[in-house]
Amino acid sequence: PTPPFGTFLAAIPRAFDSRTTDNRRNDFAFALLIITAIGLVVIPDLITYLTVEHEPILPPGEATTSSDLPLAQLASLCGSALLLALSTVVFFMRGHPNRNITGVLILLLAVNLPYLVSPKLPPLADFPKIVLANVFVLALWKVGAPIAGLKWLPMTVAAIAVYSLIAGQIIPEYAMYNTASEKAIIPGWELAGPFGHANVLGMYCALALALTPLITDRRWRLLAGSILVATIVAAASRTALIAALLVTLWWLLCWFRSKISIRLVGT
Repeated sequence: PTPPFGTFLAAIPRAFDSRTTDNRRNDFAFALLIITAIGLVVIPDLITYLTVEHEPILPPGEATTSSDLPLAQLASLCGSALLLALSTVVFFMRGHPNRNITGVLILLLAVNLPYLVSPKLPPLADFPKIVLANVFVLALWKVGAPIAGLKWLPMTVAAIAVYSLIAGQIIPEYAMYNTASEKAIIPGWELAGPFGHANVLGMYCALALALTPLITDRRWRLLAGSILVATIVAAASRTALIAALLVTLWWLLCWFRSKISIRLVGT
């Protein structure tokens, strides 16, 4: 047989390996971002209201807040630094493919628009917060911000709710917004947990309740939902109760629509 014409050389190795993106790594990064962001909000107030009792008779401007305690301020600074470092690392890691840039541009505009239209520059102390907000949004965009990953929000808030319910039994003077509340649904309970007001805890739980269908395991979904509903009732937040009722009605509507659609397809 005649020898082949020319000489064949091995292909030059690629400088960058074209590995497929590991979606599990992006999902883990998204969960870590969500949990860290919630911790940044909750932990300073948790430190505050484990140190001082709630003061429901004082106007909002005169009650003790996390900005009044050095330890709570330190926790807030450390949490902000941790979230900024985590968001920066996530932004520079291999991201989710086929990301839509329109959504992130809208979010960045929403974050920065108040400062862009203001005739004055923001205070110097606000610049780290603005940088953190922008980098956090970019990090969420980089991992693709999967809808299914939002299951960590109701699970994290359910853990906060468990703490609040236990603290309400053990240390009610620190966990209750008002132990002699006139609007309490459960006598003697107007639960605030780690927050400065019962309505804040109630609205966190109502928001988390709306996302509980994203929890895939049925037992965990029922457990988280039950804990959140119990905490909303214990917080005696009328706004949160109305929101939870609307969410429940929406779930029932979606369930009936799915059942009717299946029956129509079957016929």
